[in-house]
Amino acid sequence: MQSKGFIRFVAVLLALASLWQLSFTLVTKIVEKNAAEYAEAAIEQYKATDSYKNIPEDERAFYLDTVQTQKTKWYLDSMSTRKVYLGYTYKDVKAKEINLGLDLKGGMNVMLQIQLKDLVKALAVPSIASTDADFAKAVQLAEQRTVGSSRGFIDLFGEAWTEVSGGKPLAPLFCTDMMGDITAQSTDEEVIAALKGKAESAVASSYKVLRSRIDRFGVTQPNIQQIGESGRILVELPGVKEPERVRKLLQGTASLEFWTCFDNSEVFPYLERGNAQLAEAAKAEMEAEPAAPAASSDTTAADDILAQEIKDNADSDIARETELFRQENPLFAVLSPNVYNGRPGEGSCIGYAHAVDTAAVNRMLASIELPDGFIPMWCVKPVEGGDFYELVAINDPEQNGKAPLTGACVTDARVQYDGQQGSSRPEVSMTMNADGANTWARLTKENIGKQIAIVLDGMVYSYPRV
Repeated sequence: MQSKGFIRFVAVLLALASLWQLSFTLVTKIVEKNAAEYAEAAIEQYKATDSYKNIPEDERAFYLDTVQTQKTKWYLDSMSTRKVYLGYTYKDVKAKEINLGLDLKGGMNVMLQIQLKDLVKALAVPSIASTDADFAKAVQLAEQRTVGSSRGFIDLFGEAWTEVSGGKPLAPLFCTDMMGDITAQSTDEEVIAALKGKAESAVASSYKVLRSRIDRFGVTQPNIQQIGESGRILVELPGVKEPERVRKLLQGTASLEFWTCFDNSEVFPYLERGNAQLAEAAKAEMEAEPAAPAASSDTTAADDILAQEIKDNADSDIARETELFRQENPLFAVLSPNVYNGRPGEGSCIGYAHAVDTAAVNRMLASIELPDGFIPMWCVKPVEGGDFYELVAINDPEQNGKAPLTGACVTDARVQYDGQQGSSRPEVSMTMNADGANTWARLTKENIGKQIAIVLDGMVYSYPRV
């Protein structure tokens, strides 16, 4: 009897925990339902205008779809900082809702394969790998055996080499700087272990690149998984409606670029004016918008309780102050400007934004006047101790979208340490060809005291001062 009571107690706890988790999804759906009703009211109002009647019949559906998307987004953006459920804002609730996944929400599923055979060829001594028939045969056998196998390419390559090499050691093929401690005396097991380490690093780097690209695309609750040691990465993107754009985003080649930067003081006045213009535009739009519709008559009792919770929290002093600041400072509510005592801070960083707000910042910056040649780029790493990212003001004086210097000019790169006593900070030393060296010398001479951003795959890795 006691065991049955304990089981009932555990079952009740599990049920309560499930209901608690489901409540976030329920609140999200209520807010999104209100947003949809608000958009529908706006559409009905637009249908009565003369401008709508002048739109060709075959273009009206597209026009109304655009209006619905814009109005729904405006409503949800206006709710993002409001407390809608037990002290949680809509942004918090949205982050905690249950991930519906592809089976319930639809979307796209992509399996990406890292070509580890190309990595093995690149790590081998070029003069030997290009002429050694046993090496080529081992690579070919390993590639054939990966089909339908869950084992990694490197292990299969090691086995294939043992079969075809006739007892020759593997180490002489991989005595390169990129292979670190591998010498001619290293065993085959040590070489395979080193190759597996390089493969894991390559897959991890690809994973990070994919993650940063998808985060910038703005997909809600993406699922990205490394599939064992196969070199495959599974990407699930629920709710995606632009598969071709996502495919291009995922398949794009990462490029190393060097860009000059604006100083924060050159950009900050534009941000101030743009923030004021966005506030005026939002105010004018609110005055022209229809009132948000009342809840529908078929609302359930649970909806009524949650709706009242939303109203109570939205009427709180903190919520009112937050909403007032957001209305008066649309840009600075999501982008904390780099200022010190009211004046622009030093450097090329123009502000900081939470990871979930970066897309909103990009949209706002695209709608305001900024210096000619201005390109906003986010740093790849968050600020220490949080999920906030620096926004760097890139300068494109030619306004052609092309970096003045790219990785194509780099002929060699190696990791070394800065040499300071007691320091172990790694640095990357690069050697450039003549054109690259001349361009670098010109950029540093023309931008003395400013910063040059080192960009990989559209994100800033560092921006040292020259």
